[in-house]
Amino acid sequence: MDDVDALAEQLRVNASRLLRSSSRAQTLPPGESAVMATLDRDGPQSIAQLAEQRGVRHQTAAKIVAQLETAGLVAKRSHPDDARMVLVRLTRSGTTALRRDRKARAGWLADAIRTQLSPKQQGRLGELLAVLEALAAYQAKD
Repeated sequence: MDDVDALAEQLRVNASRLLRSSSRAQTLPPGESAVMATLDRDGPQSIAQLAEQRGVRHQTAAKIVAQLETAGLVAKRSHPDDARMVLVRLTRSGTTALRRDRKARAGWLADAIRTQLSPKQQGRLGELLAVLEALAAYQAKD
């Protein structure tokens, strides 16, 4: 394994650990939060689109949407171009719940940054954000 492979593995492991740790601050179940974040970012979607975007089966996405709809966090409406389809959208309550969830996770992370990192490390973390954004944007070529 060369240095880049070792670096990639360390990044993968530590990013996973960070995500798992920050999820303890979540106020919503991860699957529900992910669906709501997709709707917030991309607007109304069909259940099939949500399943594809989240990389889950249609039945899984439908179950999550049903739970969110029961909680009043999403609503369904007929597709404007195809009455056989429904689009799922966030409700005001859903938007509020998603903001609260994001704020809780960001608060946990801000606390971790303040308590675990020196001012110098905090500055370096700021510089690393552009690097992480570039990695997140990478799409492997088939």
